[in-house]
Amino acid sequence: PLVIAGGPAVSANPLPLSDIIDVAVLGEGENAADILADLLDEAPDGGGPGLPARLAGLDGFFLPGVEGARAAFSGERRRDVFPKSVIITHDTVFSDTMLFETGRGCAGSCGFCLATALYRPLRFVSPESVEKVLDELKAPVGKAGLVSTAVTAHPRFSELVELFLQRGISLGFSSISASGLSETDARLVARAGTRSVSLAPESGSEELRIRLGKNVPDQAYFNAVRILSESGIRNIGLYFLTGYPGEDEGAFEKTAVFLDSIRRSAGRASLTLSVNAMVPK
Repeated sequence: PLVIAGGPAVSANPLPLSDIIDVAVLGEGENAADILADLLDEAPDGGGPGLPARLAGLDGFFLPGVEGARAAFSGERRRDVFPKSVIITHDTVFSDTMLFETGRGCAGSCGFCLATALYRPLRFVSPESVEKVLDELKAPVGKAGLVSTAVTAHPRFSELVELFLQRGISLGFSSISASGLSETDARLVARAGTRSVSLAPESGSEELRIRLGKNVPDQAYFNAVRILSESGIRNIGLYFLTGYPGEDEGAFEKTAVFLDSIRRSAGRASLTLSVNAMVPK
């Protein structure tokens, strides 16, 4: 069989898969998917063993064993249209939910994050293109999910949310940035029907957090948790990493102090902590 792999983990390093794949797609997949679909349609054998050689010389593909092939990320950057759900069903993790990618890349510079490394520059979907999709829906949608590294960082966030609320569609958000979160944004998140949100401090040690490339001070998290709770958010998830360079007992102690302050800021909201080992990329 013709084996094609892609996605952020493969883009970070396709070499471990070299013995078992024919093609690795590097970087963003939309342009590559169009190229692959055209070549597969044109080939009399459905692509077959000749496909990798036909991709040689094109950016966006890594071709193990193909002489003269080079591995380079595609220069394509779509700035307006991003993927959305095509099939909506109850039998998925996000059941009966239409997912929209609202931005790609990140304004941050976290050294551990593939989104920062692979998907530059930071781009956002236009509300106009989302409105067009909503106007052309063939079936009713009751819930949508907005997906990006930090949904509230969208420069037209409130306008984007209103597009859904005006149609009676409730919303969920993949992640929210504590940096610059306003009371207006927090109230809008709650009005959209969301009762749980996630923040990612990574460490309770401000010094280590900044060393990791996450230049967000402790106070930004305290403020964000407070205004989210006051706006009606009832569960706040906090993502932490452990096992990164420079971490010591002092970092754990500072995290404990950080969490005490978070708890006081949370008011009536409950807190859910997730601690994961950092995986070097």
